Amino acid sequence: MADRYDNLYSVGPGAMGPGTHITQSLLDPQTNRGTITRMYEDANGIDVSTLASLYTLSDAEFPGTSVRLDSTYVRQISDTLALVVSRYGSSRGGTNFRTVMTRTPGGYRDYPVYDVSDAYTKVPSNYSRLGEFAELKPASRGSVDTMVISWSTVVYQGFKPNDNYNLIGKVNASKYTIWGYDHAAETLRFAGTRIRYDKYGGYDRWTLHHTVTYDPKLKHKTQAHPVKIKGSGRGDGTFKFNQGGLVQYNDKVVFPDLP
Repeated sequence: MADRYDNLYSVGPGAMGPGTHITQSLLDPQTNRGTITRMYEDANGIDVSTLASLYTLSDAEFPGTSVRLDSTYVRQISDTLALVVSRYGSSRGGTNFRTVMTRTPGGYRDYPVYDVSDAYTKVPSNYSRLGEFAELKPASRGSVDTMVISWSTVVYQGFKPNDNYNLIGKVNASKYTIWGYDHAAETLRFAGTRIRYDKYGGYDRWTLHHTVTYDPKLKHKTQAHPVKIKGSGRGDGTFKFNQGGLVQYNDKVVFPDLP
């Protein structure tokens, strides 16, 4: 028959192992850490496979807190007794900080710039097509600076998370907040979610890393082709045009609350 003894103490008569304790900081939650010491006893003896399975006695979080399991130490101390020490939080202090959000310059996005002045539109070589279906060439290319925003989180679950493939190439239809930063509608274009899977303390751990491109100036819009003015033909296949407006060619969708 097997028995388990939880929350052992580390001082006084009968003390065993490092004890049970929790330390939490309001100013720096990443330094939160705790330890739970347990004893496992089996009067019939403990074999190696049983010893190896005792890591499952550790909770994923220190009970009553959100401090995550860091490691489980199991040691056989007699034929019938095993010590199980569960450590929570970072065991490496300030060196274990994880980047959860970055906002970095993302280069630039270029777009066509059209000239609808008479001086430009009367020159046939400025057209890719003349006549009834006349199409004006861009006079130049403009550019707008963008930013790349990435944020990540870790989830513990026994099934694979959503890869958000349906969001790729789409812009936010409404205001979206990322780690306290608000972004107006259509300023974020979703690039994708990187997923990393591993085991941590015996649990399935998924690290999700989301990336978007931020364009607050043009909102990922492109200038449309100029609009030909009806009846403005010059007889040589050229026409007068009105400037086309900015058009959103990316699909708009309400971004979900991504973890």
